[in-house]
Amino acid sequence: MSFTVAEVLQDARELVQDTSTPYRYDDAFMVRKFNQVIRKAVIMRPDLFTQVTTIACSAGAMQVCPTDSVRIMDVLTSSTGEAVKEINQEVLDMMVPGWELTGAGPTKNWMRYPRDPNRFYVYPAATASLALEILYTKCPVMLTASDVVPIQDAYYPFVVDGLAGVLESIDAEHVESGRSKMFQDSFTAGLSAGLQARRITDTETAAGPANEVV
Repeated sequence: MSFTVAEVLQDARELVQDTSTPYRYDDAFMVRKFNQVIRKAVIMRPDLFTQVTTIACSAGAMQVCPTDSVRIMDVLTSSTGEAVKEINQEVLDMMVPGWELTGAGPTKNWMRYPRDPNRFYVYPAATASLALEILYTKCPVMLTASDVVPIQDAYYPFVVDGLAGVLESIDAEHVESGRSKMFQDSFTAGLSAGLQARRITDTETAAGPANEVV
């Protein structure tokens, strides 16, 4: 992560032919639109904006991610020093009915809460003294022109295309509409290509939640 918002603005201006002063779109306007592009990217590729942090647990089975979280990605370890493994809630419901009321003990499993991506269950239930190390998608703060963009450098050209597409969509002419779609398609395809590459390069067989209760 080494490129700044200002660099994206400069390249996007070249694509939409807005390089002569006075600019058609001032910097403040373009920065605001760029922040919209980054938030679209977070939703499309939450794995590109992850952060590891430690959270203090609430007593009970349900836990909550930090306030800047977009979604939980993984629970790694507990403060007891044990790894916390993801399991399927349906399997746990069959194997341990009433597990939510199970007395507190060393937490060894976690499950996603389907109605809220920022909440999750742990089993056995946590005590208030327990802490968990989690991997979550962090929503970027509003960026300024001088800020470094929190995404891998390889995605730079697609981020530029995303901003150019937004700018071209502002004009109503047919030509601009076609160019807007071209840039937006490049933005979407570029982000999606990372997921396709992972199927080729990644060796972990972690296609879904494990069905084994520890």
